[in-house]
Amino acid sequence: MHSIHAIAGAAVADFGAAMWLTDAGIFRPAQAAAFRGWLRETWALGSRIKASGAGYLYAVGDYRIGRVRTRGPHLEQPALST
Repeated sequence: MHSIHAIAGAAVADFGAAMWLTDAGIFRPAQAAAFRGWLRETWALGSRIKASGAGYLYAVGDYRIGRVRTRGPHLEQPALST
């Protein structure tokens, strides 16, 4: 398995990512901290938090978290809210 697939699989299966793209995901805060620790310890990779706070996931790659909002066409109802 390619390393990026292994990371994506763990993000979703082990850390409960609400969304995962090639190199980014959306997690609840406690899950994000655990995932970032795992990523550092297992793969020696750093990471950063782009946005934090209450949010809505409208579709894959279409979200609003805190003050960060994608420019995609938002649906009427979010698929997931925190």
